[in-house]
Amino acid sequence: MKRTIKEEFEHLKILNRNRAVKLRVKKIKNGFSLFLDYWNGSKHEYLMTGLHVSGTVEEYQNDLKKFKIALKMREKQEDKAQQKDKGEFHLKTVSSDIATVDFIRAFAVNRPGFKKLLNYLIKFNENPPLDKINGRFGVDFLEFLQRQNLKKNTIYLYFNNLKTALNYAVRKEIISKNPITVSAGKEEAKREFLTLEEIKRVNQANTEYNETKQAFLFSCFTGLRLSDIVNLTFSNIVDNKLVFKQQKTGNNEILPLTKEAVKIADRQREARKSGKVFNLPGRMTIGRRIRKITEKAGIEKRITFHCARHTFATLNLTFGNDLYTTSKLLGHKNIATTQIYAKIIDEKKKEAVDRLPEL
Repeated sequence: MKRTIKEEFEHLKILNRNRAVKLRVKKIKNGFSLFLDYWNGSKHEYLMTGLHVSGTVEEYQNDLKKFKIALKMREKQEDKAQQKDKGEFHLKTVSSDIATVDFIRAFAVNRPGFKKLLNYLIKFNENPPLDKINGRFGVDFLEFLQRQNLKKNTIYLYFNNLKTALNYAVRKEIISKNPITVSAGKEEAKREFLTLEEIKRVNQANTEYNETKQAFLFSCFTGLRLSDIVNLTFSNIVDNKLVFKQQKTGNNEILPLTKEAVKIADRQREARKSGKVFNLPGRMTIGRRIRKITEKAGIEKRITFHCARHTFATLNLTFGNDLYTTSKLLGHKNIATTQIYAKIIDEKKKEAVDRLPEL
């Protein structure tokens, strides 16, 4: 005889036994919310699954499916936690004479962005003990990367990752100093953005991906990064202000919303009342949808979601906001980062002047 969903909740006591990550249930207005609870080494952390069940007999089958999805999410979270623990354990136990490749391998366990660096270090075929690395090693590895048919900014990323890992080793007193002083050059990436006219065309574009479109437009009028957009809840919007912690910097921010951003947020609230402001798919799917939306709008530029942040910056400067204020609205620590957008606007002004006819 099958259990009711509430009996499934009771069964959780057994399912949670001896598990690092526990699936929990919270009563909400129209049913129950499922979330994960785990100890990160210093405090409890709670991860919302985004799954809600009704608890009614009529919805039992649908509720059970969601319940099973939540259990799979728990397993994935446990795998992540175990991988992280494994990496940190190895890093805590290493000594200065560990082979460089082995150190980077342990460092990369819970840092996916360092896996490519590890692969190239293995190909490099020089593997001295960590405390024997010298400046020559850095120069030779940089020259090796430059022979690998990689883009300049990719070389910059991998080489900087190596220096980051060595700086970590210094902070943890595994080695006394970072011997690599040479730097890899970097090309300034083109910061594509939309004009106000192009934003209007995106807004008017008829698309099946309206949720993604609304999130993109919201970013155009707030400057929020995708990582902040996907985690944004209605509780972060207070008196037409955004109150949130930036995912990238960890800084707490209070930012006033533009009138257009308020309109978008209000429409989203009418559609779902509470929870996340935008229900979005994964990053790659978002990227594909943004390209389709901008194509529908007749925009030939290569637009990514992050271009919305560039758009917000250029709109502010174009319509007269000063550099300092724009910097604060973007959450930049260094105003020099914002000055890049000022240069873009200056270039556009020069292009406009150059287009004027001669007598």
